Amino acid sequence: MLLKQVGISIPVFFLLVLLIFFAVPAQAHGGEILVNSTADSNSRDSFLTLREAILLDIGKLAASVLTPSEKTQVSGTVGEGTRDQIGFDPLIFSVESPGIITLSIPLPRLDDPAGVEINARDRGVILKDGEEVGKGLMIQGTVGGIIQGLRL
Repeated sequence: MLLKQVGISIPVFFLLVLLIFFAVPAQAHGGEILVNSTADSNSRDSFLTLREAILLDIGKLAASVLTPSEKTQVSGTVGEGTRDQIGFDPLIFSVESPGIITLSIPLPRLDDPAGVEINARDRGVILKDGEEVGKGLMIQGTVGGIIQGLRL
């Protein structure tokens, strides 16, 4: 048997498997959030903004309070503790005619320990600071967070 060849007893092998299983934190795969507005707001309307998408991801905005139109932009379970994916509607954020999101205040801090994937690859997404905005996008303590394709 292979275990005998490498000098590991069966009980030690199972102990190692259990240690690996319980030592690696499981990250729940979250839902998908589609941004379909260049506005910088958090209001119940027909559109989902980047600000609202981040608030959904970090658990500061519950999907249950969204309007029916906004809910169509969210699939799966989103919130803190799940690794959500934020994407951008190609009809609003095309490469040929990029959508510009001008921030009125800094975006919420991306601090969900499960991480987030913001995917603007193959989309035209420009994130621009307004006159009174210092740091527009802050990331802290995420595990495996990915941001692709945003132009700052």
